[in-house]
Amino acid sequence: MDLHQLEYIVEIAKQNNISKAAELLHVSQPTLSVYLNRLEKQLNLKLFTRNNNVLTITDAGRKYVDTCGKILQLRDELYDDLYKNRQDSIHVGILSSNASLFSQVFMKFQPKHPDVTIRPVIDKSNRLYKLVQSGDLDFAYVTSYDEDYSRYYPDVDCTLIAAYELVIFISKHNPVYSTLRLEQGVIPMEEISKLNTLTLSVATTLPMIKRRIEGQLMPKLGIHPQNISVMNNLEFLTTTIYLDNQFSIMPFSYIANSDFAKIMLPTHPQIYKLLITPKGHQFTPAERAFMKLAKEEFDKNPYYYYLQ
Repeated sequence: MDLHQLEYIVEIAKQNNISKAAELLHVSQPTLSVYLNRLEKQLNLKLFTRNNNVLTITDAGRKYVDTCGKILQLRDELYDDLYKNRQDSIHVGILSSNASLFSQVFMKFQPKHPDVTIRPVIDKSNRLYKLVQSGDLDFAYVTSYDEDYSRYYPDVDCTLIAAYELVIFISKHNPVYSTLRLEQGVIPMEEISKLNTLTLSVATTLPMIKRRIEGQLMPKLGIHPQNISVMNNLEFLTTTIYLDNQFSIMPFSYIANSDFAKIMLPTHPQIYKLLITPKGHQFTPAERAFMKLAKEEFDKNPYYYYLQ
């Protein structure tokens, strides 16, 4: 069994809840549910009883989870011993738009791990994927707009960090906004044509989102705006949406200004932030420490999840 899966069952037992465990493990809730059901079927044992969303561990489950915890502890002790006196290096791939955030991670990491050298490679998601696949990178932070991201990034291990829904951003003062008939915050297909009288603003600093808008969302949803305005400054983009006859499509949490309406699309498109590693890669203590710091920075600055 993959040691990552041992971490899954231990976290499920700690939280007694699939959704909470999935959030902490950075995997999707369906993925974790499928894993648990498959494991119980393989063992021919019930590890948990279910009552709505609450899991209660069984006696057999407790024995299994305790043993998994011991195995993980032995793994950590082994790696700590193997690497404690070694000059180590971490080869990590990051997106160019994440460089500012990772500079904060580097500055916090280095004083605590002076014997570890960080060797970042800054590139686009598809190129970082190839470097992880070849083993030239230990891991990389990438994005995907395909829900089946393991198909988009085959032959590597993918861990879901977060998923963000793309929505329409439009000023509440825009005359078109008041004419839209929404259904629980979602724009019906038949109402989308009203947006075609406006200019669609897209950001060149969000290239993956721009490609998805132009390559998938526009033809699929019948979005044919009067004009498309391409901007390389996000602050200027939000200003023009507010002042001019424009709208944009961006991640839900991107703009917190109450003057903007966030309208969900009927297909609920998502952008996925992923950590990819070579198949079966076992993290060193230094790598785990680096990823912990990176997660803390991402949690403080969710804006950076959206880029590239």
